[in-house]
Amino acid sequence: MTTLEKKHSLAVRWFHWINVPLLFLMLWSGLLIYWANDVYRLGLGDSTLIHFFPDWFYTLLGVPFQLAQGMALHFFFMWFFAINGALYVAYTWLSGEWRYLVPNRHSFAEALRVLLHDLHLKRVELPARKFNGAQQIAYTSIILMGAASLVTGIAIYKPVQFAWLTTLLGGYEWARWEHFWLAMGYVVFFVIHIAQVIRAGWNTFRAMVAGYDLAPAAVPGAVATGATGDAAVQALRGRTRRSFLVLGLGAASAAGAWKWLMSRSTIGDVPYPMRHALEFNESLSRHYFSDARLAPVFAREHAVEPKVNGAEGLSSDFEPDAWQLRVVGRGGVRSFSLEDIKRLARVEMTTELKCIEGWSAIVHWAGVRLRDFAAMYHPIATRYVGLATPDGAYYVGLDMASALHPQTLLCYEINGAPLSLEHGAPLRLVTPVKYGLKSIKRIGTMTFTDERPPDFWAERGYDYYLGH
Repeated sequence: MTTLEKKHSLAVRWFHWINVPLLFLMLWSGLLIYWANDVYRLGLGDSTLIHFFPDWFYTLLGVPFQLAQGMALHFFFMWFFAINGALYVAYTWLSGEWRYLVPNRHSFAEALRVLLHDLHLKRVELPARKFNGAQQIAYTSIILMGAASLVTGIAIYKPVQFAWLTTLLGGYEWARWEHFWLAMGYVVFFVIHIAQVIRAGWNTFRAMVAGYDLAPAAVPGAVATGATGDAAVQALRGRTRRSFLVLGLGAASAAGAWKWLMSRSTIGDVPYPMRHALEFNESLSRHYFSDARLAPVFAREHAVEPKVNGAEGLSSDFEPDAWQLRVVGRGGVRSFSLEDIKRLARVEMTTELKCIEGWSAIVHWAGVRLRDFAAMYHPIATRYVGLATPDGAYYVGLDMASALHPQTLLCYEINGAPLSLEHGAPLRLVTPVKYGLKSIKRIGTMTFTDERPPDFWAERGYDYYLGH
């Protein structure tokens, strides 16, 4: 005689069919981000044992060089990931399901026995409970890892405005390292989980979808449904058909939603829903921005020569002796020499230059505050500052609050020496409250305006704000 046994609760099925796909989307968008990051490697010093994501890996997947799209997807789906995670935790708490899923003081010893059993190293009798210790640890750990990913993500996304959090995690480099290894932990979870499902067989997979399985009527925990014998088999078949139909419709809807998302018209080289998500994130950033929050400063002896990249706008026919800064505003157009700028109060700082590609470097800068220059030469308040190279090939836009931050400098020295041509001589911007691509080299024109000025990388799929 058999009866229907409730094998998996709504919380467990929610975990598998909603939480896990969202986690996969976050991992996928993360992979698109990591392609440019040489820092994600195993090695010692300058010696590299392996790169986690070599170029051939992305070429094989057909997704090379999609950092901008990866970031847009990451910051789009993070809202679904976070909201769904909060709802899931709230449901498991209110429904009481947490009692079955959260480990207890016996779970770790039990998990070791389960591991030895599954590896065929020791014959032990597994517990008859719905979830053994290994499952409890796995399901709880992945939720805690999801929360940790959000926390570390905030720490590396806004390391200045949430400096206390970044500091708590060990600093920017440590927070980034922790975020990456959490992602690798998800990969391990996926591999082991899929292997266990395959090992358990069809009945377990069916129970994960339908929630029920057949069990002898005398088995403790079996649910009295009024269905026994052939009736129980028929009832399970009906539940299975309905559940797989719902799962199929859900998968088709998800695939349709993905296709719809990626086929939308673009704004700044990304589909408009993702652009609107970036703009929403920007509006939040503007609300909690404060120029009283400063980027960490370091001892000067920690300064190093930063990596040279970003050659846009650095044409080889440039004549440094003929350079002048052209300033455009409501009062008209004025030009200033480097000596004019140097008459303002000199400021030195040793801060971390953070590149959107994943590397960072501590650099000592010297120059004048942009806020001092603006107060002296353009005292009329505007909403934005636009900056462009002399040839106009590279250009960035800054919100005025970020431009007037006390650590935003017009720099003419790097590590105690005049700027070299490859580092933006004779004058460049440095702002540690933005990613490095906002720190435009070789400024030729500065425009004070109430209209949002164009931005080179925002037109190519990146977040316009890019603020820390």
